[in-house]
Amino acid sequence: MARATEALRDATLILVGHGAGGRAAIVERHARTIRRGGTFAAVRTCSLQDGDGLDRTLAGARGENAYILPVLMADGFTMRILSARIAEHAAGAVLCRPVGTLPGLADLLAEQALRTAAERGWSPAETAVLVAAHGTARNPGSARIAEAHAERIRRSGRFAAVEAG
Repeated sequence: MARATEALRDATLILVGHGAGGRAAIVERHARTIRRGGTFAAVRTCSLQDGDGLDRTLAGARGENAYILPVLMADGFTMRILSARIAEHAAGAVLCRPVGTLPGLADLLAEQALRTAAERGWSPAETAVLVAAHGTARNPGSARIAEAHAERIRRSGRFAAVEAG
């Protein structure tokens, strides 16, 4: 693990959010946390909704050791758009799997649910957890991923109930 982390010290990480609503602030907050960790030489953010900003950010990574991390739940339509933009503006950059598809996300969600329950004085064994998802009927990937995370948390047996919706 130390060797992998050391290899990233010269790399740029680009977090790409969807950009709808006020979610850009959430992506920027994640970027600040990652920057404080000092793992990457640089951490940048952009959104799919800001086409020019996305293209400029990607073009700025051309020739760099860059990793592009979609802050998305699923590998659907938006990933195809992002792949095409990377090919055009940042060939050679590594496109990572969307955050929502990473297997460790269920553990992070469970930890957050445990912290929230503790802060409110709730017993996890008497607490229900809802893994909320969004998406579209045209691509049910987000719903499937949310259900998979809910199932993993459910199997831990720590909560009274765990549902996805």
